[in-house]
Amino acid sequence: MGAPLELSHVFRLFRRLIIAMLLFSICRGLFFAINATYFSTSPVVEIVTAFIAGLRFDISAIIFTNCLFIVLCILPVRWRDNRMYQYATKVIFITVNAIALLANCGDVIYFRYTFRRTTADVFTLMNAGADFFSLLPQFFRDFWYIPLLWVGLVWFSV
Repeated sequence: MGAPLELSHVFRLFRRLIIAMLLFSICRGLFFAINATYFSTSPVVEIVTAFIAGLRFDISAIIFTNCLFIVLCILPVRWRDNRMYQYATKVIFITVNAIALLANCGDVIYFRYTFRRTTADVFTLMNAGADFFSLLPQFFRDFWYIPLLWVGLVWFSV
């Protein structure tokens, strides 16, 4: 028989998921702040509505991207309190959310060129030719602050 789900496990799970929500919200705020000139004609009500809709989207995205982490946290196994098990779940949480935050941070600049958020078509662009990878050094020079923001967000998640 498995180990019961204790309140401490639930708190740990929710604390990490709330951290992910906070990080995704920070990304949304940064997205808006950096791209504010593109939304200068939008009414405040429309911007607030977009932020609220974004929170709803983030909840589903966080649950989807963290489903393995969530299952591992609530799995009724005796070794759930084992230090290595906890370390493994933490690594999974940080890795998955670092990738999601990287996509969000990249979106901040991608929006300037396409006027829309990133979708799966970005993989088509990456595979279209060596052009994508040859432009990466220039991207890092022009938008040096984006990788720094990403590192800061990942550091906060740790």
